[in-house]
Amino acid sequence: MSGGHHMLAMEGAGAAAAAPLALLEVLDRDGHVRHQLKVRQWPLRVGRALDNDWVLDDPHTAAHHFSVSVAPEGGPLQVAVGDSVNGLWVERRWLPARAVEALTAPVAWFKAGETVFRLRTAALSLAPELPLEASPAPLRGRPVLGVTAVLGVAALGLRTWLTTDPDEDWLNVVSIELLITVGLFLAWCGLWALLSKVMTRRANLDWHVRVALLANLAWEVSRVVPGLLGFSFSQPWIANFGFVLPLMILAWAVTWHMRQVEPRRPGRRQALGVLTLTVGLFLSLGANLSTNNRWGQGLYLTHLYPPSLRLAPAQELDSFMDGVAGLKEQLDDKAAEPADEEGPEATLSPGVESK
Repeated sequence: MSGGHHMLAMEGAGAAAAAPLALLEVLDRDGHVRHQLKVRQWPLRVGRALDNDWVLDDPHTAAHHFSVSVAPEGGPLQVAVGDSVNGLWVERRWLPARAVEALTAPVAWFKAGETVFRLRTAALSLAPELPLEASPAPLRGRPVLGVTAVLGVAALGLRTWLTTDPDEDWLNVVSIELLITVGLFLAWCGLWALLSKVMTRRANLDWHVRVALLANLAWEVSRVVPGLLGFSFSQPWIANFGFVLPLMILAWAVTWHMRQVEPRRPGRRQALGVLTLTVGLFLSLGANLSTNNRWGQGLYLTHLYPPSLRLAPAQELDSFMDGVAGLKEQLDDKAAEPADEEGPEATLSPGVESK
């Protein structure tokens, strides 16, 4: 008797160790697996009745909603729909009640009521393992958070000191700028964490804080470097088109924030980064063109930095005056153009003469 029990135990262990014929998975709305069932024999029955292999609690499914079995002639698997009012979606085809459909692919997708299934058979060849995306070194390690935050505050103070009128209290200006920056920083990280929570069920706040701190530091530096380079080398065009660098940093930040929102779609993240940069450039160039009638931000440098930072050689007075003379000719030609018809006199009522 004991020997019989031993043989039964061995047979049960062997059956349990045998590879399943297929795997039935229930997916959530993001395509993640919520539950799974190893299929060890056919047919596989799915429905709300208790005698099914997979019992559903979806009120939009029938008692015996569908079943998967081997074709009678030993061909591929086939799915048969039960007495269902709502039918069954197989891939992108809708099957009515009592319909039968052959499954030729090793992976099949079903939708019964509001429940989405994926059936993976043993004939499926697994794809190679994908490597994890390596995070940049500045986004690793907790000490980086504090260092990046301190550098960001220092960059904010430096920018304020360089661009503030000497007669103003730059410490007071720094305090106001710091409060505004902290408020925008918290709102930015909170919105990205909320989006991550909605899309992936995880807020990933730590990741978004790291990305935002690094982007803020780069943003502060980018607001100083173009104007400083334009002043140092006497190249105003560098400062006039300095808005391009912050837009590039913003696009980078959006791409890396999206890594925790769309972790499985790198192409979509990159496309959103390119779209962010493109829209930013379009709006900035359009605003400059409508305001200044040119692509850049202005005609000249808007900030004068300490003279010790200037690296360009001093310009000779005669050369400078030659440039001024050329500018005078352009201004004279502009003044000689007809005046705009919509002047003060154009606003007078008909029949009223100006005096």
